[in-house]
Amino acid sequence: MKILAVWLAFLPLLSAGTQPKPSAADYAVSGKAAWASLGAEFLGRGIDAPGQHDASFYTTNYLVLEVAVFPSDKPGLPVSPGHFRLRLNGATREWAPATAGMVAADLRNPEYSGDRPPGVQVGGGIGGVVIAPRRPTERFPGDPAGRRPGTQTTSDQSSTYADRGAKAAHELALQDGPGGSARSGLIYFNWKGKLKDLKKIELVYDGPGGQAVLRLR
Repeated sequence: MKILAVWLAFLPLLSAGTQPKPSAADYAVSGKAAWASLGAEFLGRGIDAPGQHDASFYTTNYLVLEVAVFPSDKPGLPVSPGHFRLRLNGATREWAPATAGMVAADLRNPEYSGDRPPGVQVGGGIGGVVIAPRRPTERFPGDPAGRRPGTQTTSDQSSTYADRGAKAAHELALQDGPGGSARSGLIYFNWKGKLKDLKKIELVYDGPGGQAVLRLR
């Protein structure tokens, strides 16, 4: 437990967000506030983690968005997930973002993960191939042939998947800090409904850069 606590405390220090695209216009949706240009993309429930992870991870309880802030005439513009809210299906309620730690817990804890079998989507992108753990067949209880040398058990692979997903959720999250130049990262919103029920998705920005509303769907 002590090791886990230290690991979770250290994770935020590793966070770097995502690599900003050249301009706000390069995102699926873009808009302008008084002192910043904004870019955003709705990613459903997937956390696409290229680079060392080279995989996509999924959460059943959170919506995932990538956002980018490009300061214009205000040097050092602060950036924070707290500057964003989400409106769904035209409702007046605005959803506040969840922390990366909450999403990491969703990925690590089976109680949060629902019925989705553990699996990693290799090769990046949501359209890759899903590789899920496969349990070796035993001829009788305790059969050593049921666990081939060099293979992982289902629990081993589940743990590896969960750890990688939790780390990616932290690393790619948008972090609080001065803007300076463009900043981008993932923000998460707790929502357990079905994606097909989302007919209208609006991202509300209200921060030091001004105000703007971006319609994502």
